[in-house]
Amino acid sequence: MQNQVILSLGSNKGEKSLQIEAAIAHIHLQIGTVIEVSSLYQSDSWGFESDDFFNCIILLLFNYFYYFSFSWFLFFFFFFLFFFF
Repeated sequence: MQNQVILSLGSNKGEKSLQIEAAIAHIHLQIGTVIEVSSLYQSDSWGFESDDFFNCIILLLFNYFYYFSFSWFLFFFFFFLFFFF
């Protein structure tokens, strides 16, 4: 059974738009079929001093069987961002 999932993506470090594009490509290849991608929006950081954020929303078809794979993907994705950028 496939479900529709809406994800919010954002980046505020380095080549922000390229990081978001890479995340979308990785999600499409590893997690589910990306159906739609919103426009990219730039927003100020809120609550702390930081570079501006680039944000977007994606809609994807997601097979519930891969739920645990998706959880591990998020863990390793954020681990990679925090420790290597």
